[in-house]
Amino acid sequence: TINCSNDQYSKIIGDSSYFIMSKQSEIFIYEQIENNSFSLISSFETGGGGIIDMKIKADNLFLSGYHIGLRIVDISQLANPIVVSIYYLEKTGQLALSDSAAFIHDPNTQGLKIFDVSDPDIPIIKSEYIVGNQYTGENYYYRNRLFICNYYVSRVYQLKIFESFQPSYFQDIIAENHSYQFSQVRVHNNTAILSTNYGLSFVNGDNYDDLEIYSEINDIGSISNIQLYSNHLFVSADDKLLIYDIDNPWDV
Repeated sequence: TINCSNDQYSKIIGDSSYFIMSKQSEIFIYEQIENNSFSLISSFETGGGGIIDMKIKADNLFLSGYHIGLRIVDISQLANPIVVSIYYLEKTGQLALSDSAAFIHDPNTQGLKIFDVSDPDIPIIKSEYIVGNQYTGENYYYRNRLFICNYYVSRVYQLKIFESFQPSYFQDIIAENHSYQFSQVRVHNNTAILSTNYGLSFVNGDNYDDLEIYSEINDIGSISNIQLYSNHLFVSADDKLLIYDIDNPWDV
């Protein structure tokens, strides 16, 4: 247990040996020392207005947020993180990573910016796709496809799927007249799992040309986060943590 007093941390990522927390525009890096205890070994200020999302790939930490744009930090030495590149944008939202690309939500254009980050020192914008009105949701990359949720058109919340790296339109799916707002998406085998206002929706992805919701779990509570680990889905909702075995997603 780490005493964080009354501080509020927006993101926590890492693995069994270290984890990284963000608080407004600051980053804190903790490393495991002994007996499953962790110690703060470094921290730094991004200089922006607030971190919205962060992801780790190899030895690099990718950051997005208010007046942060895209920032890439070398964390090969956890005690000495080094900012290696900054691509300034007034505001950036959720981001996702593939092997060589970063997909970033740009609220100012309601679009998706696609960066080539094969060289973390020199991120280059390759293309942009205008998603549409009030696109505010999460980007999630899985097996050469990019999943975008919470796309608002005439009070319809949808899930969009794109081919890897190319921003060409691939599939616009589900939830015509659906009353829920999709905020997060995770993919297990061929099933897309979406968090809604108060529940979960499970989407059949066996055939990407004909996707449909095949199961729902409602009245879970206000969901703040969902994560997949192995064959389990971890759901943080209200004051509880729910764990689902999704080995057989057709019988949730």
